[in-house]
Amino acid sequence: MKKTLIAAIILIAISLMVSCQKEDNESKQTVTLKNTESYTMNFLAWDWEEQRLNIKVQAEFYEISEVVQKESDGSEWEYNFKPEAGFVGKENVVIEMYRKSPDGVVKVVTYRMVFKIKN
Repeated sequence: MKKTLIAAIILIAISLMVSCQKEDNESKQTVTLKNTESYTMNFLAWDWEEQRLNIKVQAEFYEISEVVQKESDGSEWEYNFKPEAGFVGKENVVIEMYRKSPDGVVKVVTYRMVFKIKN
C-alpha cells in the first residue's frame, strides 16, 4: 500500500511537470521613428487557450507606451508607442507575452524593441 501511494505521488508530480512545461522565445526588433510619429505592434493568438501581455521594461521618454487588449477573449492585443514630444535618442521597451495552449504548455515570448527616435 505504501509503495503504491509513493508511486502514485511520483506519477502525479511527473504529469504536473510535463503539463506545466515552459518554452521561451525571444525576438528583437529595431524601429526608427520621427519624434512626431507613433508605432503599433499587433499580437494575435489563434490556437491558445489563454494569453496575456505585460511591459517588463518601460520606455523613459514617452507620451504613450501601453499594451491594450483588443478582443475580450484575449486573442488580440496591441502595443502602442509614441515618444515624448521633442525627444531624440533611443528608447528600449521589453514586452512579455504569456501563452497557454489547450494541452497546458506555457510559452513565454519576449519582444525587445529598440526605438531610434529622430527629428
